[in-house]
Amino acid sequence: MRGSDTKAVNERFSVEDSVVLVTGGNRGIGRTIATEFAKAGATGVTVTSRTQEELDETVALVEEAGSEGLALEADVRDSDRLAEIRDRTIEEWGRLDVVINNAAGSFGAPPEELSKNAFSTIVDINLNALFDGCRLAAEHFMETDGGTIINVSSVAVEGYPLAVHYAASKAGVESLTRSLAIAWEDENIRVNCIRPGWVNTPGIREQYGVEAEDASDRFDTSRPVGQPEEIADLALFLSSEASSYINGEVITAQGTPQEHLRKLENV
Repeated sequence: MRGSDTKAVNERFSVEDSVVLVTGGNRGIGRTIATEFAKAGATGVTVTSRTQEELDETVALVEEAGSEGLALEADVRDSDRLAEIRDRTIEEWGRLDVVINNAAGSFGAPPEELSKNAFSTIVDINLNALFDGCRLAAEHFMETDGGTIINVSSVAVEGYPLAVHYAASKAGVESLTRSLAIAWEDENIRVNCIRPGWVNTPGIREQYGVEAEDASDRFDTSRPVGQPEEIADLALFLSSEASSYINGEVITAQGTPQEHLRKLENV
């Protein structure tokens, strides 16, 4: 490939100079997405969660990677606070290009032991607050030249008996993604969803005691647990011009069929 052609391809896959806001950016997939955007040349990265200390650690990694970062503590269920964070991001860097709704909550319990309040709490965090994040992003994107929204779901939608509240909320996220993509397509707003499989995050390690295997062979899909960088790569692609014809899609990144994952202890 000639040099000019290579440059054109690279530009289509680039997120350089973009500004991104990541909810749930304090650890795991959210932290990795924020850091990988910084490595890819993003101008600014805002991260938010309820844990300021962990957010500060994420921003330190973002800045080490060469970008500027903002760590803004918030409960995603607080709509006014989310609006403040959006506006602060725009004030800081003069723009906002990508919003990644990654924040989520869960806990394990048999469905017959779930109270109505417990079920509603998880749905409120994972679905209702996520819609708010989409709506607030769209408000800004409609006033500019559009933008990209990426929601994060889970393979739990395929059936997760120990966390039916979590599975149901994530199924709602996927349906919401498809509906919003249609609703806002004329506004140049793309809404897509990433459905990760089991990923090597602090939560998975703490709850199930499983670790990801070596991921150096990019053609090896037999690993039952993936790396957060592999999810971040997909977020980068969906934020680039190279994915401009992808809208309203739910993209699964799990490497292996779901039935293989059932071999994991306690899953």
